[in-house]
Amino acid sequence: MTTTPLPGPTVTVLSWNLQKGRRLAEILAVLRRYIAEHGRPDVLMLNEVPPGRAHRRIARELGMRAYPAPAKWWLTSRDSRRRHRNAILLDPAGAFVPERGPGRWRVQWLGPWLVPAGLRVRLRLPDGHLSRRTLTLLSVHLAYWSAQLRLDEATWIAAAAVRDGELALVCGDFNSFTPEGAPLSMAGVRDRQYALGRTVVVTAPDGTVHLVPDTRPYTVLVERGLLHLQRQAVRLGLPGADDGPTTGHDRDASSQRFPGEHLPPGGPGPIDWHLASGELASSAVLVGSTVLRDHAFAQLSDHLPLESVLSGAGLAAVMNREAAVVDR
Repeated sequence: MTTTPLPGPTVTVLSWNLQKGRRLAEILAVLRRYIAEHGRPDVLMLNEVPPGRAHRRIARELGMRAYPAPAKWWLTSRDSRRRHRNAILLDPAGAFVPERGPGRWRVQWLGPWLVPAGLRVRLRLPDGHLSRRTLTLLSVHLAYWSAQLRLDEATWIAAAAVRDGELALVCGDFNSFTPEGAPLSMAGVRDRQYALGRTVVVTAPDGTVHLVPDTRPYTVLVERGLLHLQRQAVRLGLPGADDGPTTGHDRDASSQRFPGEHLPPGGPGPIDWHLASGELASSAVLVGSTVLRDHAFAQLSDHLPLESVLSGAGLAAVMNREAAVVDR
């Protein structure tokens, strides 16, 4: 099969939680401005896309193709898991081509929270062919109110969506912390609902109850072989690397901030992540990964977008090499 050549030297992945798309017209305007200044991202992963056909409107206005999370047929129209969805958008002239036919992957999700959007793609190569290997894209939004559900969801991603020998890129709102960016204590958070939702409740032998910041989803996914691209960019010393907080910037979140004495040595970390197979996080592939700290983005959502940039040549070398896939 032949296609058009790889369009550029880099491949860009952008993700953003839209806070239920309450200001969708302004969100689309700022995304159009981003495209005008930087070019259309090859992949755009979104969380909390509004109900109905909003994903189609977003795709149409940005010149992209939308692949939303499937709706659970047994859910009522009033259920928030059906009303607000995860979605993946692709640039039709970009680096990736969706896998077709029997090989195309659909999320088989039995969890009680938001269904991930999943898509298996191949890379357009400079010679016009498609890569030997596929890449599984997953746009996720883990439960904000239950540490146990988050752990179950992370375990599902690790066990069902990431296969041995296959590449994966998992982006979204994980509602939990990286070990480096976790607060030292949740005791100083005034919003107790927020604090309880993002902690593990631990009971000591003497009966004392402690609220421990939840890092278990991250641990499970890293154990599976995924690496945090923002953190990896900092380790590699890449220009503009930023693995700082992605939330807490808006006025409504003031009660969710941590007192200075409860912050880790390097400051607070993000709850939105780009996690990728180790092969995609090497210095030969990863060009940059950062939080987009733009005032225009900060005005429209309680989350900031993340941007990761990959080398087109490096990605082609990885995705076109022979690899055995273990399909259990």
